[in-house]
Amino acid sequence: MSREVLGAFFRDPGGFVFLHEGELYRQVNHSCGEDYDALMSPGLYAKRVGKGLLISHEEVSPPAPAGEEHARTLRPGRL
Repeated sequence: MSREVLGAFFRDPGGFVFLHEGELYRQVNHSCGEDYDALMSPGLYAKRVGKGLLISHEEVSPPAPAGEEHARTLRPGRL
């Protein structure tokens, strides 16, 4: 299985966005793990999504080989 890393997001030090079989995903790297955990703390994520400041997402298993930096894989909700 392969993935297509989307080059427009190359400046993201905490991970990258990629396509796999037509679905959009984001990899969160270990270097961003603490920040992601803080975002997901009770109330903060839900409040930001509720105000339209963030796109909702779900954590999923990696659909393609992830590499050593991989901490989590996210699948964003549709706009």
